[in-house]
Amino acid sequence: MISPDTRRSIERRIVRRILIEAVRNDCVISVWDGEDWAIRRSNNPTAILAAMFATDEETLVIRRASGPRIGSVFLVYGNDGPDVICNHTDSDDMNALLAPAYDLADQLDNLYS
Repeated sequence: MISPDTRRSIERRIVRRILIEAVRNDCVISVWDGEDWAIRRSNNPTAILAAMFATDEETLVIRRASGPRIGSVFLVYGNDGPDVICNHTDSDDMNALLAPAYDLADQLDNLYS
């Protein structure tokens, strides 16, 4: 079993990978914390991360910088770490965008299990 600090670090690494891939693909991210928008339409991974992790779950809404929404990612914190991505929009764009984060999650799961 991993420590809470290690779990949080794993969750942050996976979420950061999602944010970096989204920005690389000319997307902006909004974070819904269940009650309010923690940040809206940002392309700054550092600012987005600073606005996150205040609740047990959050939803990332990902849009092209030009406006159209491509999907969302539902994140749940506090479980095992590598399973932070709970659900997401099932589309070609979202699957491609999330592939590096899922690869990282698999690597970290193998490392810590």
